[in-house]
Amino acid sequence: MEKSDDKFIAEFVAELDNNFKELTQMAQILGHDCHDQYLIIQSNSNQMYRRAYVRSVFAFIEGILHRMKRTALHLGNTLGTLSIAEIILIDGESFDIDDKGEVTSRPFFIKFLNNIKFSFRVYSKIVGSSFKLDLGGNGWRMLQEAVKVRDRLMHPKATTDLDVTDAEVEATKIAFDWVFVNYGLCSNYVQRANRIKTPHKPEEIAALDMKIKKLESMLKNIEGTKLKKSLTKVKLKTASTKTSKKSGKK
Repeated sequence: MEKSDDKFIAEFVAELDNNFKELTQMAQILGHDCHDQYLIIQSNSNQMYRRAYVRSVFAFIEGILHRMKRTALHLGNTLGTLSIAEIILIDGESFDIDDKGEVTSRPFFIKFLNNIKFSFRVYSKIVGSSFKLDLGGNGWRMLQEAVKVRDRLMHPKATTDLDVTDAEVEATKIAFDWVFVNYGLCSNYVQRANRIKTPHKPEEIAALDMKIKKLESMLKNIEGTKLKKSLTKVKLKTASTKTSKKSGKK
């Protein structure tokens, strides 16, 4: 291997590590926000805090997905592992031809659930990681339920749309845990794939294997978590129902 090759590998590894650090910091900051909000609603059932918790979870997910795609774009361009279509989609653009025959671009927004699938896939793809996002379990189902709650809060049509039930809080918590652990698992798989292809110490691979094993165990527990209450039948005592009871209405 020529010296220029050694320099390229060293620069690439350093660049990848810097991107991992940025991703980790993003996950820690937004993850702590979610944790703190969740603790608040354990002792205070005010709907304002429940809505804030749901929003904080989706801010975490959106932030992580963005950083994963930017990392994939930056390093994928260097390695040539992304297709032109993938690069364009990560940049959030679509193209068309106008009446003058000129190429025009406009923003393109990927649907939320599809964005999760896409972000994890391209992030894994940059170094040929074997990580696959499992969409057949309870975590993915709870995420789909949490999305419905988020959408309802973002586009309310009635005051009742602003209420978040106990079961919806629980579903959102499971969704957060599922995304958080999968992000950690995917990142460790990516780091492992990168280390194997570049000069490394055996203990580095062993440490990553231990992290992967621990995260896979955590993911298994999340997938086995069942809701204590039904998402469709449980209703909270809202401000409107309390007022009705005080006025003597049943």
